[in-house]
Amino acid sequence: MTSEATLPKQIAASLEAIPVTGGVIQRGAKEGIEQLGEAAGKIPSVSPMVERYEAGEAAKEALKGWAGTRSENVVSKAYDAVDKHVNPTITTPLSSTANMIQAIGARNLQAALPEETAATKLLMDAATNPQGLTYEGIKFLRTHVGQKMKDALHTTGTEQAELKRLYGALTDDLKQSVQNAGGAKGLAAFERANDLNNRVQARRDQLYKIVGATGDKPPEFVFDKLYKMGMDKAGANINLLTEARKSIKPDAWEDVRSGIINNLVKDFSPDKFATSYGKLSERGKDIIFGPTGSSVRQAMDDINTVASKYKEAGKSRNLSKTAPVLLGAGALLGLAIFVRCCIFTQSRCNVFRLS
Repeated sequence: MTSEATLPKQIAASLEAIPVTGGVIQRGAKEGIEQLGEAAGKIPSVSPMVERYEAGEAAKEALKGWAGTRSENVVSKAYDAVDKHVNPTITTPLSSTANMIQAIGARNLQAALPEETAATKLLMDAATNPQGLTYEGIKFLRTHVGQKMKDALHTTGTEQAELKRLYGALTDDLKQSVQNAGGAKGLAAFERANDLNNRVQARRDQLYKIVGATGDKPPEFVFDKLYKMGMDKAGANINLLTEARKSIKPDAWEDVRSGIINNLVKDFSPDKFATSYGKLSERGKDIIFGPTGSSVRQAMDDINTVASKYKEAGKSRNLSKTAPVLLGAGALLGLAIFVRCCIFTQSRCNVFRLS
C-alpha cells in the first residue's frame, strides 16, 4: 500500500513528462503552497491565538508552580508518612547542627570575622539545648531553614552557603531523631522521603535554569529556552526538556506546543518550515509534539513531508516571487495535486482537512 510519505515523490515522478506551460505550473504550485500554509495553521489541538509570549508565560507559571507549592506538597506528604512511626515525645540533641555551627564560627574567626552569623544565630538556641528537640521540632526547624534558602533576594551568597551546610546538618539530626523515636520502620520511611526530597530539589535546581533563580526571566526567554532545548545543535538539552515537560500540566503544555507550532508556521513558506522543523531532534519532536503517529506529530510530519519536497525541488524561493519556472515542472504540479488530494479526501493526515 502506498504511504503518504512516498506519495508526493511517486506523483512527481509520474508527471514529470507531462507537457504543460510554465504559467499553469506556476499557479498550481503556488496554490499548493498556499493551501499547505492554510493546513499548517489548522493543526488539531493547536490554539492559533497562542504566540511566543503567551506560550512562554504558560510555561513559566507552570514551572514556578511545580518548583513551589506542587513539589512542596508531594515532599510534605512523604515526610508526613514518617509521623505514624515516631513517638512524638522523644527528644534528640542536635549534635550535628552544633558541630556545624562551631565549624562555621571557627572559620570566621580565622578570617577575623564575627564568630556568630545570621544563619548560625537562627539555630543557636536549638543546637545548645541539652535535651534537644522532638522529631516534629527538628523537622519544622529544617523546613524553616529550607525556606530561608529559597529567599535568595534577602540573603547574601555567604549566608546561602551557610544555610545549605546547616540544612545538611539538620538532616543528619532529623535522621537520628527518627531512629531514636521511630525505630527501623520509621527510619525506612524517612529514607524514602529524604530520597524523594533530594530528587525534587535536583529538579528544582534544573528548572530554575529555565525561569531564573527567582523566577524572573521574561516569558520570551522561557519560550526560546524550551524551543532550543529540543534542537539538535547549540542549546540542546533533552534531559532538561524532559524534566520541564514532566513538570508542566497537560493544558499548559498545549499552550507551549501551540506557541512552538505557530512560530514554525508563521509567514509560512515550505523552505522556512522544512528548515526550522529539521533543526529539531527526533527526541525533541517526541517531547514537544508527541510520539510518531500521534495526531499532532503526524500532522507536523505530513506537512514537513510535502514542504521538504518543495524545498528539494528548489522552487519555493522562485514561487514566492512568482517567477516563471519550467525546470522540474512535473514535480511541482505533482506536489500541488498531492496537497489538493489530501485536502479534499478523507486521508489519515487530518491536518489537511480544512473544512
